[in-house]
Amino acid sequence: SGGDRLVGQARWDSDEPFGSGVTVGYNRIEGSLGGPLPVAPGLTFFVAATLQGQRSSYRGLEAANQPTYLAHGPDTVVTMTDPSGNVSTVTVPQLVQWSGECAAGENYGFECQGLRRPMDWSTARRAQAKLLYNYGTGSSVSLTALASDLQQRFFPGQAALDPALSSGSRTASHLAVLNWHHPLGVVRRGAVALDVNLSLSGDRQVTGPLTTDVETTTRDPLLGIAFETLHFTGVDGFPLPVTDGLVRTIRTQSGLPTPYWNRTDLLNWQPYRLNPFGMTTGWPTSGLSAQLTFINERRLQGRWALDWTPGAPGAHQVTLGVDAERTDLSLYASNLIREIFLQAFRAQPTRLGVFAGDRLAWQHAVLDVGLRYDRFTPGGAFPKTPGRIATHPSWSPNAPTSDAAYDSSVARVFDRTRSQGALSPRVRLGYDLTPTTAVRLAYGQWVEPPPYAVFFSGANSDLGFTTPSDLFGRDVDFATPSLVEVGVRQDVGSGARLDVAAYSKDLPDYAFLFRPFPDPADPTGTDSLSVPALTKRDFGNARGVDVKLEWHVADWATTSVAYSLLRSHRDGAASDVTHQAVAAVVSLRAPFLGALGRDLSVDVLFRTTSGLTYSRLPNIGAGEVVPFSTNLLTGGSERLPWTKRIDLRVTKAVQAGGRDWTLYLDVRNLLNFRNTVALFAETGDVVNPVHRGHQIDEEYVRLWDEAGLAGALDADGQSVHLDACGTWGTPVNCVALTRVERRFGDGDGLYTRAEQDRALNTFYDAFFGSWRFYGSGRTLRMGMELVF
Repeated sequence: SGGDRLVGQARWDSDEPFGSGVTVGYNRIEGSLGGPLPVAPGLTFFVAATLQGQRSSYRGLEAANQPTYLAHGPDTVVTMTDPSGNVSTVTVPQLVQWSGECAAGENYGFECQGLRRPMDWSTARRAQAKLLYNYGTGSSVSLTALASDLQQRFFPGQAALDPALSSGSRTASHLAVLNWHHPLGVVRRGAVALDVNLSLSGDRQVTGPLTTDVETTTRDPLLGIAFETLHFTGVDGFPLPVTDGLVRTIRTQSGLPTPYWNRTDLLNWQPYRLNPFGMTTGWPTSGLSAQLTFINERRLQGRWALDWTPGAPGAHQVTLGVDAERTDLSLYASNLIREIFLQAFRAQPTRLGVFAGDRLAWQHAVLDVGLRYDRFTPGGAFPKTPGRIATHPSWSPNAPTSDAAYDSSVARVFDRTRSQGALSPRVRLGYDLTPTTAVRLAYGQWVEPPPYAVFFSGANSDLGFTTPSDLFGRDVDFATPSLVEVGVRQDVGSGARLDVAAYSKDLPDYAFLFRPFPDPADPTGTDSLSVPALTKRDFGNARGVDVKLEWHVADWATTSVAYSLLRSHRDGAASDVTHQAVAAVVSLRAPFLGALGRDLSVDVLFRTTSGLTYSRLPNIGAGEVVPFSTNLLTGGSERLPWTKRIDLRVTKAVQAGGRDWTLYLDVRNLLNFRNTVALFAETGDVVNPVHRGHQIDEEYVRLWDEAGLAGALDADGQSVHLDACGTWGTPVNCVALTRVERRFGDGDGLYTRAEQDRALNTFYDAFFGSWRFYGSGRTLRMGMELVF
């Protein structure tokens, strides 16, 4: 909030100075300035800004060895004549290796970037400003403004040859907060103060394919910092954020429910083998069949509270207050062309809360009790039968064009969500048994609604355009979990303290379960409609123990070791899930080293964590991966391995030019441990030969069949001659394969089985290889900070 003198700070972090095997192009610049304003006594200000860029995302250990390729201009143009005599030309792109290791002389003059991947950057921008005015005795008013956005492009992967499919995301948030604290006087020898808070905020997130001009100009921004705002295909001219008109269009199945609805000419298409591996499928070169997601939320929140503090400060405090919230939120998620599985809703949920608390400190005890009541009104509607809106017999065919028919249809087919109330009590007690021993007890209960994106899922979806396997939200009761905790703190010697806590916590469980509903589309009334509907199931529970030992050695060393054990249970799970973690922190200061050790600090963090349990699947080559396939995390008999890492931070404060500087080096995963954080659920390993075969075996057959028809298949039945492309039914495929053979072979024009293996296995390893299952390897950052 700014102090009584002007103080500023500037800071820079980067991993750019280190080698391509560990750098992803991370850069961070931040600064702040705060102090008094001479406009009025008691008026202070504070401003801060952060700019962070990252030219590529971090990837698993060994990822720096995996090649990726990008098109860089044309390689050659192939002229082809079809059986009818029509002549056409196809441009074969020049494919340049980007990631991995390579020599520039063998890669069209381009240096490979190691760990970095192309078009995989992110930029985060944040700003803060605050004005604080202290007046009278203990009174203050402040205004705070916060703004941030995160823009990122996603590595295009197998869509790299179709720029229209290049995608990204932008999340923007803003918040303005007014706070007022004002003493009201004294009541029965206790001071009474009023606290008022009012905030206005908004969030918007868009994810989807980028517009042509933005895609071209934002491929590799300097330092990973892009100042141009990302724009997305399909947003302009389409009613987003979701409007009532779009909801009506979807419900009545009239108009355009998606930006390019039923534009079959925009379906993704791959006519040739123009990709780096010469494959026939999976590498579209045209089309716009992609997902667009648009989330918008605006919130108005207010809170006022009266605090009464009778007696000595800190001995007794009574609080009474009210808070309220109103939100306007909407979500749209759909393929740009197809309507199946479309999700769209708009709602205006509100919440009103009343709360009271009493905190009393007396001799060796502190007692804190509180109670709040919340009233939720979700502010939306659900069809009486999930998936039956326009296909409901009571829905009027005139609803698309008649407001009266539409309103009456909605009244017949939909039910408004109901309001719900919930009590949230809490009790906390701390007691010092002796000067070295303290115990604490706590109980609390709170309300935990499902996320509104889950709650309103499928609220406007009809089986006329989606399937019974779609997910449908319902007006379920909100969960009210509780937590019980007991703990003890014990001083066990000079500078050492032991803290032990045990707790039991409810785990709210919302799930989409198949449930039967009467089907109004059945005139006999005998059939039911079974769909996965949102259901609140019985609580699971989590019970755990946390242990922490802290030890201070004079003024030069601090050590802490912590152990955590968590055992959770959910109904229907194969078994309970046990999770363990051990962490140790050592912080060293070295004044005994004289001038060298002055203002030098070394911090070392060690952490090891047990892996999650999962259920093993039969190996049909589907490629299911845990923990990403969360439906498999049900407490099965298999477990992911333990992970471990050691991080190091060295900091040195210096004075130069009359200024205070801090230099530091940050090393993550210092010993470069290989941590397996995911596995194929079908093998319990980082490899799956059946999945590999499913991904590439058909490519061998297609290649040999095409070469056989062209008379280019060698006598061994596998090697392919590429010296007479004019005999091929599709000559451009032959020309493209000559580049593949040169890339993965000796370039002699004979594409042997060994070269085919190298090409297709390189593809598989680059996209499905074991590096995906490992945590990040060693990474390094350095930086400096200036205080002025």
